[in-house]
Amino acid sequence: MSDDVFLDMELAVARVTEELHRVTASGPSPLRDVHYPSAANALWRWVDAQEDADVWAFVRAYTGVSDYARVRSSLTMDDFYTIMTFARRCVLAALRNEDPGAAEAAFDALSAIDLERVDGRDVMVCASLASYAARRVGLDAEEILDSAVARAQPQVAEILEQAVTKEIDLAGDWGFREVATPAGPVLVESEGDGAGDLLTRARGVAELVEDDGKYEVTGIGEERELTAVWLRDDPATAEARRRLLGCVSVHADPPEDRFRHFLLVLLAEAEDERHAELIAEAARHTGDSRTVKLGIAVGRRCAVVVARCAVVDQPSIEDSQSLARFHEPISRLLA
Repeated sequence: MSDDVFLDMELAVARVTEELHRVTASGPSPLRDVHYPSAANALWRWVDAQEDADVWAFVRAYTGVSDYARVRSSLTMDDFYTIMTFARRCVLAALRNEDPGAAEAAFDALSAIDLERVDGRDVMVCASLASYAARRVGLDAEEILDSAVARAQPQVAEILEQAVTKEIDLAGDWGFREVATPAGPVLVESEGDGAGDLLTRARGVAELVEDDGKYEVTGIGEERELTAVWLRDDPATAEARRRLLGCVSVHADPPEDRFRHFLLVLLAEAEDERHAELIAEAARHTGDSRTVKLGIAVGRRCAVVVARCAVVDQPSIEDSQSLARFHEPISRLLA
């Protein structure tokens, strides 16, 4: 059984458990009216969110009650994911402001989760990120564990203990890397060996895409390779791909039609100008109606822009003429 299938099953079981739990919930949820916007979950940039005040007030109240199980029982599955969003934001706040209190707040928040009603791996990722941030700002294991573990459900307490006491391989185990930016440290998804210059340009692409007004950027990350599926299949292109020095991606969705359409921008550093042009040219070959592509090369850098519909037999919301609006501004970012 693949890991993806197992994780889908775990989440399905959590949803069934949530439905059964609603019958016996101890009372209305204190977070029932708190819903973060999707952009607030990003780790590659900081986005202010007024919901932080409400979740922080809940977390402080939770740490002071005597019946933790009763409070957890009042929370819904959606509330647990709201709490995890808050914990991720605490991680970023701790790194940006060198704030031990923010790192500790992440663990306090995670201690309120019922593991039976979420995907356990989501909790593991949050706890590991929180542990990484705690170490970066000088907290030791005892300071974190003494309070949070005592409040947590046993399964969650075990996850927190493991996260705090073992070495954190941020990129190898969890697929993130800390990157310095003018606005402070951020965490980007990382499958590559480091592409600092390309990541700077990717942030420029993200701003460009969001300023366009049609899409909301959902992620920026390093890629192990430039995926062949978006390119013409021939030996010269394959060789150019193999010799790439780095690759990063920017992923965006239209907010009103999320999960049906997406925009993907792949930026790469080629071995030489000829290879960059080969990749750009290979991206220009005609695809099906669901996929519209744009290939750009400037010196040794290149970009592959993909607009695609995820629904079979439905066309992309872009066509070659509309997608061409990104050619000139992305070319400037590559120069």
